[in-house]
Amino acid sequence: MCLPDITPARRDERDELLASLTRRSALGGLGGLALAGLALPLGAAAAHAAPAKPRTPSAPAPLSPPPGTFAPEGPAGLDIEVIPSAYQSMNPADPDDYASYSLAERGPADIDAIIIHDTETDYDLAIEIFTNPAYYASIHYVIREDGRVTQMVRNQDIAWHAGNWTFNQSSIGIELIGVAEEPEHYTDAQYESAGRLVAYLCERYEVPLDRDHILGHENLPGASPASHGKMHWDPGAYYDWEKLFAAADAPAAPLRSGRSGKAETVRIAPAYESNVRDFLSCDPGEGRLPARPTSVLMVRTAPRDDAPLLTDPALAAAKPAITGQDYICDWGNQVSWGQTFAVADRVDGWCGIWISGRIGWVKETDPSGASAIEVPPPSVKTVRPKKNRAVKVYGASFPGEQAFRAAGLEPVVLAPLPYSLTDEQAYVLQDVSQGAYYWSPRFDGTHGQWVRDDTSWARIQLNQRSAFVKTSDLRGV
Repeated sequence: MCLPDITPARRDERDELLASLTRRSALGGLGGLALAGLALPLGAAAAHAAPAKPRTPSAPAPLSPPPGTFAPEGPAGLDIEVIPSAYQSMNPADPDDYASYSLAERGPADIDAIIIHDTETDYDLAIEIFTNPAYYASIHYVIREDGRVTQMVRNQDIAWHAGNWTFNQSSIGIELIGVAEEPEHYTDAQYESAGRLVAYLCERYEVPLDRDHILGHENLPGASPASHGKMHWDPGAYYDWEKLFAAADAPAAPLRSGRSGKAETVRIAPAYESNVRDFLSCDPGEGRLPARPTSVLMVRTAPRDDAPLLTDPALAAAKPAITGQDYICDWGNQVSWGQTFAVADRVDGWCGIWISGRIGWVKETDPSGASAIEVPPPSVKTVRPKKNRAVKVYGASFPGEQAFRAAGLEPVVLAPLPYSLTDEQAYVLQDVSQGAYYWSPRFDGTHGQWVRDDTSWARIQLNQRSAFVKTSDLRGV
């Protein structure tokens, strides 16, 4: 779950509501990280496309929210209730100040990812947040622990859930009722419903059913350097991604043994039940969590059990107290089931992978001694930076400034994230897309438009998170 930045006055109102609601949460559990980090600032990540600015006349007819309720969208037989998210003007004098989602007419060409979140609170509180416009937040689906599904935003519309506009505009969001540090809330019934829903959405919107396109909130970059280190880490290390894909009936790709020697790429594939680890809690004062099954492998700076854990530069700047340690929320030193990385080296049961602009080391076996990595099929593609240049990495895939100006809009300019890639490195290519930015309509449904250009972006597996690189800077695209 992710709440955007809004005006200071509105933020004060929202935070007071949040404090009141959090005190009533039946699950509690994460103190200052309540509601998956909602109380943390999100930097430049915005709820809708931009504040009020001069706009060119909009030719299409105005878009409209659904009249009251709408027909649920999901597979036959799945129990789906519709409770519409808030759609309300927050300031009659400002047509761009409204909540809590953007009207759109998205179809398969516009949607390329499914994002899985957890709520860090119970169902009633989650629904209260998403139906209260003061939070400027929304989601397409909520799945309860008993497997029942609530749809809150039509899939054609853009829910404000990801904390990154590139992913908001191109994804469908699913909130799981649960707590990242308490995996007992992720029930069999919830996995089953989530898997069926994900399979339906992938088929309907032509989204590949793989870990390059079925992402956790923890896998999303921040759109700006300021927001990147503060992005959320749900559903967390205890979430069983393999179980979700089994429920979605994802076809198993033929894989060779992960211990058959060097390979260009390697897939993270620990067996959940035998990959038991303990972590430090990210709830202040809670200490170390019980040892539990997990979907992640730890990344170290050298091929030794006693080598320091990897430190991510963005996380070190945003949250230095947790960086480079085994806090469960330190996404900088974790890689997750199903993710694929380019291999840099192998040494005595350790695999060196290219990650965040350097080599990180993952052990090829889990704590029980079972194999924890696989070699994926040859269809997995890798890319390398062009020779003799340090390549910049970005958190979003917007068009260039000229495309905004041609549409009569103020440009939205990207700043690079704190990583630099060089020509000896390689990264797995997740997807390729053109520069795009959905400029949200006003509250009355007018003046919305897509801003696009021919900027070609590669989405790569940079670390636990995805990132974007211009294809003009890469070899192998």
